[in-house]
Amino acid sequence: MPIVRLTTTLDDVDGTLALYDRIQYWRSTTGSSGTYSEITSQSGGPAILIGTAQAPFTLLGLSLNISLSGADPFTVTFPGPDPTNAETVAVLINAASPSGIATLYSGDTRKLQLTNPTDGTQSTIQVSGSAASVLGLSTSEVSGTAPRTLMGNLNDVYKFADYNGDPAFFYKTRFYNSLTGAVSNFSAPQAGGPTQVLPDASLVTCSVNLAMITGAPIIGRRIILVASSLQQVPNGGVNFGLLPSGDRIELTTDESGHAQTQLAVGTTIRAFFEGSGYAREFVVPDANFDLLTVLSTQPDPFTIVQAPPMPIREG
Repeated sequence: MPIVRLTTTLDDVDGTLALYDRIQYWRSTTGSSGTYSEITSQSGGPAILIGTAQAPFTLLGLSLNISLSGADPFTVTFPGPDPTNAETVAVLINAASPSGIATLYSGDTRKLQLTNPTDGTQSTIQVSGSAASVLGLSTSEVSGTAPRTLMGNLNDVYKFADYNGDPAFFYKTRFYNSLTGAVSNFSAPQAGGPTQVLPDASLVTCSVNLAMITGAPIIGRRIILVASSLQQVPNGGVNFGLLPSGDRIELTTDESGHAQTQLAVGTTIRAFFEGSGYAREFVVPDANFDLLTVLSTQPDPFTIVQAPPMPIREG
């Protein structure tokens, strides 16, 4: 599945942060007026698939195909004898699984539960095969949840990625108070839209890690990247122009002081570090790179860098 990247902007920073501390993201796979399900949770979690049928099961000669996070499926064939209890089913699945994903459902130990060992929206489970209906396992893909986005430090722009998204999906957001459970109204539906039109070969990952001199991570610091030259990138016979303009990419460091994004190879970019007075221009290299390492090799910034196209609030 493609990655859908979403941006949430706070119109009233002080008012929003006075009432809420997190952002929920909800997804509809059936259009803007469809049914929305939350794809975030307080701490994030794995994809979980719970069977609706109760043991004993009649499974002799039937098979179950299981795919985790889009990987090639592995197959479990049930040798009998029948009837088969839930414990035996779990043992057979775990013998074939790379990570032991089958347990008995805690709410009813006669039912089967499958759990992906990874968390996040990229954590998925999809099953098929003749045994699925006997075990009461849905053949629709289920996915995990990402942590609800933490707000703070007077930031007004927040990024989110649905790693199990689709341009045809629709999304809503709302603000949430993790202490009281209070929620805001939902935002207007937003289409996933095209997430990438440039070829993968023309993009590299730019990452940055910031820490204080005490060793603590710098959390919630914005790094602003602005294209400063015209560049054309071909893809499938179409040339996409990367324009120098006021449009900018805003990265915000997470709880470990880390932030990253993808950038087009060869682009000339100005980088600004909010609240530091540090700014410098660089050219995107042809391999994944650390932003500070690349900036350290560039000329003196005072001879080439102009003011950013939009004011950057400090404090």
